[in-house]
Amino acid sequence: MTEEEYLVSYGKSGEFARFRPVLPEPYQRGDRVLVRTQQGLEMGVVLCPANPGHAAFLARTSLGELLRRITREDEQSAENLRLRG
Repeated sequence: MTEEEYLVSYGKSGEFARFRPVLPEPYQRGDRVLVRTQQGLEMGVVLCPANPGHAAFLARTSLGELLRRITREDEQSAENLRLRG
């Protein structure tokens, strides 16, 4: 792993995978973030920086994109979708 990667928990089932930031910005444990997974855009929570051991353990999972921190507008949109669902 040459670029920074993070383990992020995402989705309702609490899946987790490695994500690489689109922009070179540091993230910390607990940061709420927007990620791009194989299912599309999802909200997640940063667990920790990923290390080579994580990459070996999660070798069969795809590497996603960490887009940015969650904004208030994102939270509002998610709540509106939840209410409509």
